[in-house]
Amino acid sequence: MVAQLALCGGQRGAEGVDGSAHARHRIAGRGSARTCVAHERPLRRNWRRRQDRGVRIRRAHRDDAAAVGDVIVAAGRAAWRHIFDTSRMRQDAPRWAAMIGDAERFWVAEGDDDRIVGFAAAGPATDAARGPECGELLMLHVHPDAWGHGVAPRLHDLALFHLARSGRREAVLRTEERNHRALAFYARRGWRPDGTALEREFQGSPLREPWLVRSLDDPDLPRQRPSGDPDVIAFLEARRTRHVARDGELLDAAEFPALTLGEAPRAALTYVVRGPDCEVLTLHAARPRARDGTRLLDALVELAADAGCQTVYLTTTNDNLDALRFYQRRGFRLRAVRPGAVDRSRATVKPQIPRVGAHGIALRDELELERPVGTAS
Repeated sequence: MVAQLALCGGQRGAEGVDGSAHARHRIAGRGSARTCVAHERPLRRNWRRRQDRGVRIRRAHRDDAAAVGDVIVAAGRAAWRHIFDTSRMRQDAPRWAAMIGDAERFWVAEGDDDRIVGFAAAGPATDAARGPECGELLMLHVHPDAWGHGVAPRLHDLALFHLARSGRREAVLRTEERNHRALAFYARRGWRPDGTALEREFQGSPLREPWLVRSLDDPDLPRQRPSGDPDVIAFLEARRTRHVARDGELLDAAEFPALTLGEAPRAALTYVVRGPDCEVLTLHAARPRARDGTRLLDALVELAADAGCQTVYLTTTNDNLDALRFYQRRGFRLRAVRPGAVDRSRATVKPQIPRVGAHGIALRDELELERPVGTAS
C-alpha cells in the first residue's frame, strides 16, 4: 500500500489560489489491525492499470457486512498464506454485521463503481490496562487490486483523526510479526513496537502479534482550528485566498473554522456548517500531489457526520477542470449550475475576478458539487 499523490484544483481568481468560487485551490478481526489488502470476486481489471482511482470513504452500516466479509476473506488469502492455512477462511456476514454495529467507528472505502475496496475500524484500546487516553486501530484491510492507489493511507489517517479528536493521546495496534508488508506500512507512518506482544492461536496456527504504538499529538494529523485563528489567517493571506465569492455573496474565509495540516499550516480547508449541509469554502495546500487536500476533505466529511449533516458541498467555476476531476473522484456529483453567476459576482461583489480563467476558458458560470455524508444507518 503506497500513498498516492493528489492534486486538488479549484477556481482561479485575481486574489490567488484557494477554494473559493473565484479562485483556484490546488491541493497541491476486531483484535488486530493486520493491514492486508483482497476480494473473492475480482474488481474491474483497470483498477491495476490506472493510477488515480475514484474512492469515497464513508461510515459503514450493517448492510455492508457481506462486502466487508468478502474483502477480509480474500485479503487474508492474499496476504497471510505464508502465516497460516488461509484456504479455511470463510465468509461470515452475520459476524461482520455485529462488529459494524458494535464498533465505535467503522468506515468503508468505495470505488467509483460503488464497490467496497477497503475498510477500517477504530475505538478504545482492547487492552483496558492502557487506559482511556489510548485508542486502537482495530482493523485496516484493502483489496489487493486497490493497493498503490492511496486507499490504505486514507483509511489509516481518518482513523487516527477520529482517535485524536475523541480525546485520545496515543494509539496502538497489533499485527502478526511475519506480516512484513503491514509492518513496513505502519513504520513509515510513525508506529513503533512497544516491546510487548500477544501470542495466540488461529485456525490451529500459532501467532505472535507485536503491539505497535504511536502518539496522536502530531501536527501531521488533521487539526481543527477555530475561526480567526492567526495561523490560518496568515496562511490565507500569504496566498491571497482569504475572500470567497460565490452565489453573489462575498465571504471572509478567516471568519469560519478550519482544518489544517502542519503546526505552521501547509494545507488548510475552511468550512461552514448550515443545518443539514456542510460547505467547503476554501481548500489549499502548499505541497502539490502530497495527498494533503484529500486528507483534509476526508476529515471534513467525518466532522460533518458528527454534526448531523447530510451532505458536503462546494462551489467551483466552469473553467476549473482540475477541481471537477478531483472532487468527482472523491464521491462528489454535480447538483446545480448557475449560468452567468461569475459575471454577476464580478459586477457586484468582486470586480477582481478575471474574465478568462484556467485553460483559456471564459470565466462565467458557477457549478455546485455535493456528496452524501454517508452516516451509518
